Amino acid sequence: MVGACSRTHVFVIISAHLKDYMSHLFLRSNKALGWTIDMPPKDMNLIILGCMQCMYAASDLAGTMKLQYDIASRIIRMPCTARLDINFILKALQEGADGVLVIGCHPGDCAYKTGNLGAERRVRFARKLVGQLGLNEDRVKMVFVSAAEGDKFAAEINQFADEIREIGPNPIRL
Repeated sequence: MVGACSRTHVFVIISAHLKDYMSHLFLRSNKALGWTIDMPPKDMNLIILGCMQCMYAASDLAGTMKLQYDIASRIIRMPCTARLDINFILKALQEGADGVLVIGCHPGDCAYKTGNLGAERRVRFARKLVGQLGLNEDRVKMVFVSAAEGDKFAAEINQFADEIREIGPNPIRL
């Protein structure tokens, strides 16, 4: 089956981000050394899926500009949002993510021509499917950000986090 390896890889990444495996290892190793770290309370989990060309460059720019975005967000990069599968969104929600934000290139700016437009169609379908499953459709959203819009990247994540806080926690996680 073509693409099965990369699909499994994304599922593992989603699960690892939601279980905070790396944070657990980091805190455990620091505890063994006698260090104490005050971590802010994490009230929710947000999965951010996006392309390497625009989203990841925008996140890097946001970091360079020292812009703050919500601590609950976990960024997963893909070569292009064309690689987005509806199952990635459903798996994230099934594993307990409170929201899934897909960030793609602006229409017409995709390095792979129309990859972001295909992702937008899949996100619209996923929203309908999530609604039919009894969850709020607003838990899934897609926005467009260019590599030069680090400020918009941070603002979109913060706005999405505020929307998800208003909706409340994922009932599957409870």
